[in-house]
Amino acid sequence: MTTPQNGYVPAQYLAPITRAKTPGLVAEKNTAAAVDALLAAVPGSYVVGLAAAYWSRAVDEDLRKNPAKYDIVDTNLSPVGQSPHGLGTRINIHGVTAAQAAAHGFKPYNSYTWDFTGAKSWDQAPLEPVAQVAQEVIAGKWGNGDDRKTRLTAAGYDYNAVQAQVNADLAAQKPAAKSVDELAHEVIAGQWGNGADRKNRLIAAGYNYAAVQARVNQLV
Repeated sequence: MTTPQNGYVPAQYLAPITRAKTPGLVAEKNTAAAVDALLAAVPGSYVVGLAAAYWSRAVDEDLRKNPAKYDIVDTNLSPVGQSPHGLGTRINIHGVTAAQAAAHGFKPYNSYTWDFTGAKSWDQAPLEPVAQVAQEVIAGKWGNGDDRKTRLTAAGYDYNAVQAQVNADLAAQKPAAKSVDELAHEVIAGQWGNGADRKNRLIAAGYNYAAVQARVNQLV
């Protein structure tokens, strides 16, 4: 697949850095594994700080407003959405040499910031079939509206193709439309309410209110 959108890396491509001093830090899967291996191999090395690993877009924007919260000292940052931190492939690792870092697939950005040069998990993972992703969308796993579009696109999917499949699947789940005569009898039986409520419910269900009401008038 293509590289995810910066700051919107799907969860399946992220993994925790288990040896980090700061709990909860994550990075791109292969990067995280390489970091843990490097920390294990070099005594005294460490990763610390809320901004030391992957930055979601929300974090990328917030750390510029509240640098102290993230222990940011160097405010000469890349523009929002352009740092490799937003892909989870740039990590702040202290206490390692260039040679030690290189042995685990890292090249230096500065004295304590390192970019992973190895294969990325999204280059190795096949995309799920559109039909499967559509069912995940229906189940709510990809959010709604613009958030859904952003997340699907960032994960390498064709948003329009997925949404078309979602629409088709939802249409197939709808029960067959009832006849005007059947609806009229249901209205008379009180199943559709009265007055404006009846009208709203019939229209919301996709029926022609005027035709149904006309048939009701004929029957009563």
